[in-house]
Amino acid sequence: MPKFIDLDAAIAMHQIQVNVFGGTHGLRDQGLLESALGQAQTTYAYTSDIHEAAAQYCISLAKTHPFLDGNKRIGADCMVTFLVLNGIEPTFDASQLFDWTMEAAMSNIDRPALAVLLRKHTTSPRRKK
Repeated sequence: MPKFIDLDAAIAMHQIQVNVFGGTHGLRDQGLLESALGQAQTTYAYTSDIHEAAAQYCISLAKTHPFLDGNKRIGADCMVTFLVLNGIEPTFDASQLFDWTMEAAMSNIDRPALAVLLRKHTTSPRRKK
């Protein structure tokens, strides 16, 4: 079972994002945040695909706006953090991450298409024998 991002971790990640990059602190709607985080778990339960679940973090958080500010940033952060927590290393650059996050927020890319990009631009570490 993968490691998922819980409510406390998402809130802490958002606080760090705002402290580093600026913006407004605060949660606009805890229910929306809980729902967005839960959607990634539900996606994994139905697809058994770590990349689909990662993509769902980005899309859900960027589009539902549970925080007062920085929703796209926290969506991208949760997507990348979830991959890394589960042993998947990103090979994409910051520009690609920015573009994909903006496309997700504007509904120009859906979860399966974002998952394809993530599969293409990540690597899993080799297992030791």
